[in-house]
Amino acid sequence: MDKVHLLVANSIQALSNRIESLVLDVCFDQAVVETTRIGRADELVKLASSGVYQLVIVAADNLLPPKGLRKSWVSADEAVRAIHAIRGRCDTPVIAVSIFPDEGSLLEAGVECVVRLPFEGEKLKLEVRRVLRRAEPVEESKPSRLSLNELVLRGFGTALLQAIKRTSSIS
Repeated sequence: MDKVHLLVANSIQALSNRIESLVLDVCFDQAVVETTRIGRADELVKLASSGVYQLVIVAADNLLPPKGLRKSWVSADEAVRAIHAIRGRCDTPVIAVSIFPDEGSLLEAGVECVVRLPFEGEKLKLEVRRVLRRAEPVEESKPSRLSLNELVLRGFGTALLQAIKRTSSIS
C-alpha cells in the first residue's frame, strides 16, 4: 500500500482535523496517510520545501507568525510569499484553503487550486483525489433483501420452469 506524506499548515485545530479527515477519506484502502501539522508560516517554507511531502494543504489566512513576533497572524501576502518560495524550491503540490477574496494571488504563487472557506468537503476531496491521482472509490453493491412476495414468485417461477421441462421431455 502506498504512503502519502501530508503537510497541513494551519493554526486552527478543528480545521486541521477536518482537512486530515477528508484526505484520509480520499486515500481509504489506497494509501496510508502520514500527517504533519504546523501552524507557523516560517515552518511552512522550511518543511514544504524539503521534498518529503506528496501534498501540502495550507490555510492561507490561518498561519501564525514566526516565534518572537508580536502580531498574532501573518498577512495573506506573507502566506503568498511562502507558497511562492515553496514552488520555487520543489514540485510538491499545494492546495490552499482560504477565506480571503484574492484567489488570483494564491494561484499565481503556484497553488494547484483554492478551496474557499467555509469549504465543502466534497470539493476538497475532489481536488486531493486529482492531485494525488487517486481513483474514485467504487461502491460495492450490497445484496438486496428479497420480500416475501419476491421469494414466493421466484419459487413459483422455478417450479413452473421445472413443470414445463417435464412436460416437454414427456412429449
